[in-house]
Amino acid sequence: MSDDSANPSGPRAAGIPAPPPPPTPGRLPGETTAQVNSRTWDLALNLGHPALIYVVIEVFIFSRLTEGPALRAMSHPWLVGAALFGVVFFGAWAVFYSTLLRDMGHQSRAAALMVAWGALGVAAQFVLFPEPAAVTATPLFAFLGAHLAPILPCWAVVMIRWRRARRRFEAEIAARAATPS
Repeated sequence: MSDDSANPSGPRAAGIPAPPPPPTPGRLPGETTAQVNSRTWDLALNLGHPALIYVVIEVFIFSRLTEGPALRAMSHPWLVGAALFGVVFFGAWAVFYSTLLRDMGHQSRAAALMVAWGALGVAAQFVLFPEPAAVTATPLFAFLGAHLAPILPCWAVVMIRWRRARRRFEAEIAARAATPS
């Protein structure tokens, strides 16, 4: 980024402060918790949060595919629907925590990959099942199995990374508290 001090009409002249440097992964940024929270919530309120986008995509997929007789013909369709939405919950959880990791300065591609995988699932269902009412159980569950397969492993990876980042953060807080000023 260029220095705008020589440019009297640049953003610094208009009173816009320079953006803070990106945080170093595993280190505390030079901001307070309130500043980080305000930036994160500003992102969540003013942009489409990846977790929201992911949930909308998955609800669209399942609401369209569960219209057909394949699930209604089962003895307990509500149990299958609850299991499907339970797995999607873990996916939304992974996308949300992946976004938080990214906001903290850690590299995390899980949110982008899962949202892209969901969008691919939307496109695939229109190609594979142009008429949802005609879908039989075998292709429906093959599609759902392939679509849901990466969710739980992705959730596990994100949660392991989250716990490691949390332990590093807590260790640094403890080290700062133990160091006399």
